[in-house]
Amino acid sequence: MVPVSDDFTVILDTCVLVPAFLRDVLLNVVEDGMFTLRMSEHTLVELGEVLRRPKFKMTAASVDWTINQIRVHFEDCIVTSYESIGIGINLPDPKDAHVIQAALKGNAQQIITYNAKHFPAPELKQLDLEVQDPDILLESVFDLYPGRSCRTIKRWLANNRRPPKDLHEFHVALINHRLQKAAARAAKWKG
Repeated sequence: MVPVSDDFTVILDTCVLVPAFLRDVLLNVVEDGMFTLRMSEHTLVELGEVLRRPKFKMTAASVDWTINQIRVHFEDCIVTSYESIGIGINLPDPKDAHVIQAALKGNAQQIITYNAKHFPAPELKQLDLEVQDPDILLESVFDLYPGRSCRTIKRWLANNRRPPKDLHEFHVALINHRLQKAAARAAKWKG
């Protein structure tokens, strides 16, 4: 089970869970209790659908295993029974309403996404929600908890079966995944 901190709560949009590297980094940081995670049940279903696309070259069994691991290890983070929550705002894509509904039910302060245009700031402000890029989230976590973040990432790297394998490769991977601000913070870690 993931230790849940009630200091700061975010909800993840599906797009930040698709890249395996970003998903692993976020989930490892959450496991160490640096922020509280929420995700909607719909997000997990959508993640499975996306990862099954041919461009990701994942077998159905591998996708099922990935989703199951999230379900098992982050069970307390999954928000359900949110569909009846009215959001009362206009979204560019009404299919994204589940993210806001789950954010409201899960008491999240931020929606973490690469698709900020799907969650207009003026609309979210009415609900006391913000939209944030994952780079800013990780930059904040690495800034607030530098030693703890470094230890968490080193532990993950030691157990990781694919690159990155060390802090240098981790730094490069952050940059390659459009996480330049987080990379700048991680560059200060001693290896």
